[in-house]
Amino acid sequence: MPTSNYVHMYTLLLTGSLANGLTISPIPIITQLVPVTVTWSRQAGDPTSWFLAKKGINSAQYSTVTVPEPGAQSGELLVTFTTPQ
Repeated sequence: MPTSNYVHMYTLLLTGSLANGLTISPIPIITQLVPVTVTWSRQAGDPTSWFLAKKGINSAQYSTVTVPEPGAQSGELLVTFTTPQ
């Protein structure tokens, strides 16, 4: 049964400038314990140090998801939600 979890993206801004175009492709359905592929892309002027954070919709706690090669122009990673909400 799909749950109502969302992936939140936070950018670590090391310089104080705003991100130009870091994007994450929408995730249509998230099911507990079933990995989903998160696809992302960034523009050349975007920060090269950043990470993803995930949380359940009813949870106050976030957990970080390390992004392999965050300085690349694009990439993808698997994210698994382990709690129902």
